[in-house]
Amino acid sequence: MTGCEEIMADRAVTPMLSDELRAAVAKAARYYATLGYGSFAPGNADGGLTTIEEKSMGAYAKSGASPIVGLIKPGDIPPHGGLYLMDVVPDGEVRFGFPNIRTMLRSSK
Repeated sequence: MTGCEEIMADRAVTPMLSDELRAAVAKAARYYATLGYGSFAPGNADGGLTTIEEKSMGAYAKSGASPIVGLIKPGDIPPHGGLYLMDVVPDGEVRFGFPNIRTMLRSSK
């Protein structure tokens, strides 16, 4: 949801949840920057997208207009009905994943 954190936070049912949503997007940005890649693949560009923010707007549009009632992790069972977003990025320091070798080669030149 890079670039959509503020409009998603505006849909959160509480200010605390708004802060959690912003923090989750920031955490994802740090995580993927450490690995040297994000979720914008060549196929996205082939399909006509130009930026990660543009890709995020598509995901945002698919979320509808319901208030966001929570942020859950994989395997969590929502405690009640409503729209939840899933935080799939691990907490803490990057512990697994593969850096983008192309980025590493470019930065070593």
